[in-house]
Amino acid sequence: TNSITVFIILSFVRSLLLPNTSKKCSHFKGELAKYAHVDRSESYLNDIEEKKAEIDREKVRISLKDRDIEQRKADSAVPIEKQCKNYRWFQTEEIISVEFPIYKLCKEQDINLVMSETALSLSINFDTDFTPVAGKFAGNVDTTQSRYSLHSDLNGNYIAMILKKKAEEGTSELWYNFIEGEEESPTIRYRGRSKHFTWKQDPFYFDVNFPLPVHVKKSDVSMKLNNLGKGKFSISLKIES
Repeated sequence: TNSITVFIILSFVRSLLLPNTSKKCSHFKGELAKYAHVDRSESYLNDIEEKKAEIDREKVRISLKDRDIEQRKADSAVPIEKQCKNYRWFQTEEIISVEFPIYKLCKEQDINLVMSETALSLSINFDTDFTPVAGKFAGNVDTTQSRYSLHSDLNGNYIAMILKKKAEEGTSELWYNFIEGEEESPTIRYRGRSKHFTWKQDPFYFDVNFPLPVHVKKSDVSMKLNNLGKGKFSISLKIES
């Protein structure tokens, strides 16, 4: 009888110290209780560690996503087009297109162009109004697939140049500048037009032409030039009916 009593007591104590593995541990509350169980091998510790590892992996994924967003924001700051004093340019990931305004439409043999993969030098014979352009590219170009041509339209005369970018194989790129060290500024123009007038200029004169109805006489028109200071002017034009 005594041995049976001892066995029962030991069994009761054993059941207290080693609960059934199907019961959740009361020391863990809330969501974590789903993953923490007590058994003889204490495998619940592995469950907890795995959950921690999963949380860490999620943090890494979020961090990488945030970095990707920041990189895209930085990339969006790269200009697609820009104006500089003596030229203007537009780019895609494969090419960069540049226009150099010129006062007089020259001949192709008057153009002095030296271009390598990394730099450019451009000048025009007998045209003192054209400011030579020279410098290092912001990237590399493929000279065998780059070209230039002369153009003349309502907005003036200009040299058009299309350069093929030479990025590493399998990649593309955007440039922050066409020529390193360039400064952004409105590009010089020698003629243009708007809804109400056309204009042209040279180093000494600025001519504006206002088209008028055929019945209007010179005596019916009055014009005033207003000096706004700092080299700025405005024109007041009045037609007497």
